[in-house]
Amino acid sequence: MGTRALVELADPTGGQSVSFRVHYDGGAATGEELRQLIARDGYTSVYTTFACQPSRFWVALNSGLESTPGYVGDYPASWDVALVAGYGLLFVGAQERELSSDPACFDPKCWEEIRWAVSASGNVTGGFAGR
Repeated sequence: MGTRALVELADPTGGQSVSFRVHYDGGAATGEELRQLIARDGYTSVYTTFACQPSRFWVALNSGLESTPGYVGDYPASWDVALVAGYGLLFVGAQERELSSDPACFDPKCWEEIRWAVSASGNVTGGFAGR
């Protein structure tokens, strides 16, 4: 069972923020992964990496993932997943790519699960949306 999260990254240069969703381990694990990525790569690089992906739907974030794990073979056949080395697994199917341009999918006012935000300086905050 997934713990979904909505993540919003403020643009470190003051431009457009980037939002994406994480399907699994959206709780404390996602917050920790974001912090690890920022500490390792710097916030500008992290923001750019997420902003440049073909989809805004992540299976999970995993800063230590450098190759596609064997368990991906156990995912449903309808899941089209790609490795983003050092960041995690990304859904890249046609539906996810299409929905990535739909702002309603990333509206924090409509989100009732876990929400994370990263400020333009790279500060990670968040938790359950209703608290």
